[in-house]
Amino acid sequence: MCKSFISFFIGICQIFLLQGQGALYVPNGFADRYIQSLDIWNMPGRDVALPNHANTGNRFYPRTDVLRRYASRAGRTDYEGYMQRYLSVDNPELSEKPIPVKRKSAGPFYRTPSQLLYWSDSTDAMLVSPVLNLQFQTGVPIVMQQNTRGAEFRGNITSKLYFYSLVTENQVFLPEFIDTIRRRYGVVPGEGFITNIEKNGSDFLQARGYLSLSTLKDRVRMLAGHDKLFIGNGIRSLILSDYAKEFLHVRMHTSLGPFRYQNIYARLNGFLPNTGNRLQPLKYLALHRASVQVTPKIELALSEMVLFDRSDSLRSGSFDADYLNPVILYRALERNNGSRDNAFLAFDWKWNFINRFQWYGQFMLDEFRLQYMRTRSGWWANKYGIQTGLKYTVSRPAFGWLFVQAEMNRVRPYTYGHYLPLQSYTNYNQPLAHPLGSNFREYLISVQYRPEMLQNLFVNLDIMLAKRGLDSINGRNFGNDIRVNTNTRAAEFNQSMFQGYTIQRISNVQLLISYMLRHNLFLDARLLLRSSVHTNLLVANVKEHFFTLGVRMNIQPRNYLE
Repeated sequence: MCKSFISFFIGICQIFLLQGQGALYVPNGFADRYIQSLDIWNMPGRDVALPNHANTGNRFYPRTDVLRRYASRAGRTDYEGYMQRYLSVDNPELSEKPIPVKRKSAGPFYRTPSQLLYWSDSTDAMLVSPVLNLQFQTGVPIVMQQNTRGAEFRGNITSKLYFYSLVTENQVFLPEFIDTIRRRYGVVPGEGFITNIEKNGSDFLQARGYLSLSTLKDRVRMLAGHDKLFIGNGIRSLILSDYAKEFLHVRMHTSLGPFRYQNIYARLNGFLPNTGNRLQPLKYLALHRASVQVTPKIELALSEMVLFDRSDSLRSGSFDADYLNPVILYRALERNNGSRDNAFLAFDWKWNFINRFQWYGQFMLDEFRLQYMRTRSGWWANKYGIQTGLKYTVSRPAFGWLFVQAEMNRVRPYTYGHYLPLQSYTNYNQPLAHPLGSNFREYLISVQYRPEMLQNLFVNLDIMLAKRGLDSINGRNFGNDIRVNTNTRAAEFNQSMFQGYTIQRISNVQLLISYMLRHNLFLDARLLLRSSVHTNLLVANVKEHFFTLGVRMNIQPRNYLE
C-alpha cells in the first residue's frame, strides 16, 4: 500500500511543473478561529487573485495561502493587526516582509522570535522548533497530568517541495471518562499504540509528517503523508474529523475559480489488542468533496466517502484501484463491486450574513429506503445524521475580539456501522466522524475571547450537553457503538432515537485561560466539570472535575470535549 501511494504521488508529480506551497496550519488550531472570523467578515478587497486554496469548509490552510490572503494587507481592527503580526512572525521563510534576524542571539538559537533554529536562502529553508506541554493537576499532592516533549520540523527544498514533521513523546494521565474509553477499547482518543502506566496513565509516541507541492500553475495542491484531517465548518464533523489518530493519505485540492474539489485516498487501521509484535489489519478510505462558492457569502458542497477492506480469499488486501479515479461516483463503483463496502453521501453548506454571522450545517446519509421513511416504520437502516450551527464574531476597539459558536448534532442509531466490523467508519478503534458514535443528540456552545487591553490573553469556554442511548452491557446492540456488527441489531423495525440499555445525559463544561508569554509559549489554566447521568438505576452516575495549570510551547491543548 505504501509503495502504491508513493508511486502514485511521484508519478503525478513528474507530469507537471512543480511549485512549493508551504506546510499547513492545523484544523482547530490557534490560527483557525482567526481565519474563520475573516471568512465571516468577508471584507471588501480581502480576497486576492485566484487560485487560493485556503478554505474553511475543507479546513485546508496552506501557510502560503494564509499569508497571502490574511496577512498581506493592513487590518481594519486591532485583532486583525495582532494576528497578521503573529502570522508574519510565525512564517519568516514565507513572509513578504522578512523578519529581522536578531544579531544578539544565543549562537544559532532563536535568531527569529518563533523558531529555535532557522536557516534560509533564496530557495531553501529549514526551521526547527521545540514542542512542550507540561500540565499539572492541582490537589494534594500536585500531580503531573500531561508530559509532552518533542520537536517540529518544516522547510522547503528549491522552493518546490515542502516538508513537515512533528515527533513527540508523551505521558498522559486521563480523566476518568476518557480512561473508561482506554479500558473498554484499548485506545487513547487521537493516539496509536499505547503503554499503560500506573492506574490511569498512558505512554505513547506521536509522529506526523508529510510532503507537499503544487502542480498545473498552482491549480492543484498535493500532499502525501501521515496527519489528521477535518471537513466542515463546525466544532464537530459528521463527514471526517480529527478525533481519531493520524493516518497515511494522499490529498489533492483543486481550485478552479469559484469551484473547489478535494480528493483523499487513505490507508486506515483496524484494531487488535496491542502486543507490539503483530501488524494491525488494514482498510482504506476514498473521499471526494466538491464545493462551489455560489455567491461571496454562500458555499455549497457535496461529499462522497467509501470505506473498504479486501481481507478475503478473493482479494489481496490492497487498495482497490477502482476508487483511484478522482472524478467518478463511488456509489456506482461500490454497487458494481458487489455492494460490500461502506459508502456514505454528505451535503454541507455555509451562509455568511450581516458580516457578523454564519449559518452552517451538514447532512450525512449512510443508508435509507424512502418507503420505510414515509411509513415511519423505524427501519434500522434508515441511517443518517444532521448538523446545524451558528457563528457570531466581532472585533471592536476597547472591547477586543469575540467568537461565539452554537451547534447541534443528531445521528440515528447504527449510522457509520457495518455488518463487517472492520469496515465500520473508524480508524484504530476510534470514530472517524463524531466521538459519540451514533444514536445521540448533542448541543455545543464554544466561546473564544481576547480582550484588547490584554492582547496576549485568550479565554476559551466550551459547553457540551448530550443525550444518547447506550448498548447493553451483555452485548445487545442498540446502535450506539459503531464498531459492532450491525447484524446483531436489537430489531429490524421500530428503532428509535435514544433506545438502549440506558439513556445517558452528559454535561461537560471546560474553561481554558491561556496567556502567550512569547511567540507560541503559553501559560494555561484549565477547569473541567463533567457529569454523566443514567436513566437505568443499575448504572452509576458520575461527576468529575479537575483543575490544571501548565505551560506549553508550539502545540495545541488536549481536547476533552466528549
